[in-house]
Amino acid sequence: MPQVPVTSTARASFISNGLSSSMVRDVLGSSAVTSTSTVETVLRELGLLLEDEGLLSYADETAWTLGGAEAYIATAAIGGSRDGKVFSRLFLAKAAVTFPTRPEDAVELWSQRLRLLQRFGVPTPHVYSTWKAVIYLDFVPETLQQRWTSGNQLQRCSLSERLVRIAAVIDACGFRPVGYLHDLRVLDSDVFVVDVGEDLSHWNFSVPGSMAFQQWHESQFMIPDRLNESLSDYSNRFTETRQKIAETNSR
Repeated sequence: MPQVPVTSTARASFISNGLSSSMVRDVLGSSAVTSTSTVETVLRELGLLLEDEGLLSYADETAWTLGGAEAYIATAAIGGSRDGKVFSRLFLAKAAVTFPTRPEDAVELWSQRLRLLQRFGVPTPHVYSTWKAVIYLDFVPETLQQRWTSGNQLQRCSLSERLVRIAAVIDACGFRPVGYLHDLRVLDSDVFVVDVGEDLSHWNFSVPGSMAFQQWHESQFMIPDRLNESLSDYSNRFTETRQKIAETNSR
């Protein structure tokens, strides 16, 4: 596959304490962003821009800020071209600040949990790469609450169905989540689990749980008129996931 050469014509917008400066520092060891081509080099190194993609624009969207008890987060946007078509890519960097767990080990745990949920059919953001104690992944901007508030009754029913199916996988895998509904975002018709830190906990295939279902059942996202259908959906997805776990363990 031919590599698109680094260019210097892309538009760029940098902000103080933005993602561009930290990426350049971490990857290249430089203390400052010297040019757009420098940022482009780093984007390619981190897998955020592929070999056959050209960079048209880059913008730091938000500065680094505390994103919960375990991480700092920042976002940026890429505009690019591939095979004559223009695309946009909004991504998130999440830097672990965990203790006593080493930040690098925490990032590896996050990656493992994301892969596990994906394996059992739960949508999660695409991970581009990890670098030291930072994970780079797609940013899903719309929160579950925003979609729920703006949706009609039919759309809310569809959301509730997706939430209970996610709960079934989380419980079947033996996670013990704390407020998992706060860690969900929505893109098109898919509901994504975007935060897989210690609030989700670690999986334990040997001891399935029920905490995710309980949280859904006690939330505004449970629709009483559809409770029987939701219970059936949950049971079917839970059983299906347990069967897949058993098949995996038997190999």
